[in-house]
Amino acid sequence: MTASRLAGPPPPGAAGGDGRGDGLRAVAAPVWGTRGELAAIIGVQGPASRFDGTAMQAAVAPLLEQTARVSGQLGWNGLVKEVQGR
Repeated sequence: MTASRLAGPPPPGAAGGDGRGDGLRAVAAPVWGTRGELAAIIGVQGPASRFDGTAMQAAVAPLLEQTARVSGQLGWNGLVKEVQGR
């Protein structure tokens, strides 16, 4: 995905994509578990004709709010442990 497709890069904690020709666009963010491990990913997608860069940007803040809420319900304390071996 290029920055121009999303009207700028997604903020930290979110990723976006343009579907590479399949007519879909999406943004996604991680859900963290108790120990800071990746527990899930929540994403929002839509047809490229309606889910343009502006719509993708508008989806990021609510998406991050929801992933933070779910992460908190799983016991995440806001810290992500560094992955060993990297």
